[in-house]
Amino acid sequence: VQTLSPVTINEKNEYPGNTKTENKETASIGEVVTYTVTVTIPETVAEKDINVVDTITNGLTLNTAITVAGDENPTEASRITSLTFTQTGTVAAQEAVAADPQADPPVEAQPAVKAATVYTATIPAATVKANAGKTLTLTYTATVNSNAVVNDAEKNDAHIEYDHYVSKDVEVGVETHAFTLKKIDGADVTNGMTDEQKFALDALDGAEFSLWTAAENGTQIYVKKVGDVYRADVSKTVDNDTNKPDVIEAGEATIEGLAAGTYYLQEDKAPTGYNPLTERQPITVSATTSANGVDIAVENNSGPPLPSTGGIGTPIFYVV
Repeated sequence: VQTLSPVTINEKNEYPGNTKTENKETASIGEVVTYTVTVTIPETVAEKDINVVDTITNGLTLNTAITVAGDENPTEASRITSLTFTQTGTVAAQEAVAADPQADPPVEAQPAVKAATVYTATIPAATVKANAGKTLTLTYTATVNSNAVVNDAEKNDAHIEYDHYVSKDVEVGVETHAFTLKKIDGADVTNGMTDEQKFALDALDGAEFSLWTAAENGTQIYVKKVGDVYRADVSKTVDNDTNKPDVIEAGEATIEGLAAGTYYLQEDKAPTGYNPLTERQPITVSATTSANGVDIAVENNSGPPLPSTGGIGTPIFYVV
C-alpha cells in the first residue's frame, strides 16, 4: 500500500494490566500473609487466556487456591469464583556479584537472588472476553516457613501474560526479625550504666526463659532450638505433650522468626543463688534488632528477695 502522507493505525486490542498488594510487611514464622492481585481487562480485549504468574521465594509456602471476585460472565454456569496455581518452574539461588569495571568486558553489580518457585494460574479466554472493560480480583495466601531469612524480605512477584504481552513484575515482600538476650549479674551494674555498657558485661549462665505475647497471661510462643538459635513458630500451639517448646537457655540466646512488635520474656528458672524475676521483661522487636548483637540485657540479683508490693512491708526486715 502506498500513501502520500503519514498514516496512523490504531491498534484495537489493548493489553491487560495488574496490581498486587499484601496485608502485612512483617510476619512471624507460621503466620499467614494474604495477597491481592487485580487484573484489569481492556474493553477491546481479544478472546485469549490471561496467565497470572507468581514467583515466590522459598521462605514462603504458597497456598495454591485462589479466590476470584468480579467475574460478570452473563452465562452463570461459566462464571468462575476460584482458580488454582500450578507449579511451572523454579529459580536457582545466586550470590551477589560485585561490580568490576576493569574486567573485559566490564562486570555490573548484581544483587543476590533467593531460590524461588514459579506458579501459574490461567484465566480462561471466555472469562476474559466476557469481562472486557472490567476488573477481576484474585486473592490467595502464603505461610512464612522456617526457611525465612532474618531481616531479608521473602519476596513474592506477580505478572500477567496475554498473547505475546508480558507485564512488568509487581513485587511485594515480608520480613521476619530476631533479637538476642543476655543474662547479666545485677551486681555488675552501676548507676548511669547505658544499655551498651550492660550488653558488654559477662553473661550469667543458668537462667531459663519462655517467650510470651503479653506482660500478664497472654499466649506462650512455641520456640525450637535450631543450631545456635531459637526459632519461633506461631502456627504451633504450645502443648507440653504434643508441641513441647524448647527452653530458652541463657547466658546469651538469640530468638528469630518474629514479626515486628513487643514480646515478653518470662524467667522460669534463675541461675543458682540468684533471685528469679517476678515480672516478664518486654522486648520490642523490629528491623533494627538482629541476631548480630545483644538487644536486651536481663539482670538477676543474688541475696534474699525483697517482699512484693502488698506484703508485710520492709520495716521488719530493716529491724532484723
